[in-house]
Amino acid sequence: AGEADRKKALRLYTEVLDRAPEAVQGKVMVQVGHLYQLTGDEAKAINFYSKILQEGNSAELKAEAQLSLAEIYFKRRDFAKAQNFYQDVLKNAAAGSRGLAAYRSAWCSYNLGDINASVMQMEKILKTPALLTRNGSNQAQVDPQFHEEVSRDYATFLAKKNFENKDAESL
Repeated sequence: AGEADRKKALRLYTEVLDRAPEAVQGKVMVQVGHLYQLTGDEAKAINFYSKILQEGNSAELKAEAQLSLAEIYFKRRDFAKAQNFYQDVLKNAAAGSRGLAAYRSAWCSYNLGDINASVMQMEKILKTPALLTRNGSNQAQVDPQFHEEVSRDYATFLAKKNFENKDAESL
């Protein structure tokens, strides 16, 4: 359901992209990338997100493109490539999804076999309230559902390494 609407929206966005004011072109490009993903054309989505990174767009739009690229590669199980994009999101002060990026980056480390790094990344998330919020801001409330998920996965990561007394205390 909605496939025809997405394709129509995609067609409309691509028709007006060149005529859109420069101030909104990046946002339109992100939306076009999302629509390409939703309609199954990841190659075009990657192309659009890459254009956003190459052009002089805002840091916020670049973070959104980086996160979208990271998610594509994460789903493809290309964890090394995904992790690079997640790390770029974490370096970007304007990024709104820093908690998700940190969480997925920890999973990339885990899937790449770097258990110690994944444990340290999860600990950092759990000790940094801004990473446990819905929007990544210090003023927002900690998202209890996300906090619980990170905590559960932290336990999973700990179980994979040589468990020590300090790990039990940390848990």
